[in-house]
Amino acid sequence: MKLRSTVVALISFSLGVAAMWFVSTQTHWLRFLQKRTEFHAVNSSDLTWKPNSHQDVVTYFMNFLGSDDHTGEIAMLVRYPAGQINPAHKHPVGHGMYVLQGKLVTNRGTFGPGTYVF
Repeated sequence: MKLRSTVVALISFSLGVAAMWFVSTQTHWLRFLQKRTEFHAVNSSDLTWKPNSHQDVVTYFMNFLGSDDHTGEIAMLVRYPAGQINPAHKHPVGHGMYVLQGKLVTNRGTFGPGTYVF
């Protein structure tokens, strides 16, 4: 009976640790519970294109449109010079790109204007 109690306690402890890890590190789902209260409108033609900070790897230019401090979401316009190839890389969260003009070439294919790539 003592062994059974020890096993139950160990399993309970492990589940508790796993739950604590999940809640403390996997909080992106919480953004769906947050109420959006701010509204922003940006005229992108009034903004200045800024070069990225890692031009030794890839060159692109950005227009920062806005961000949400609660969710960590960021919105920006990104312009890649023609022929620019962005090396394979990863992001800690998902992101999407809406192609306005030109072609976006990825390891999954080539996408033209009007295409949303996530």
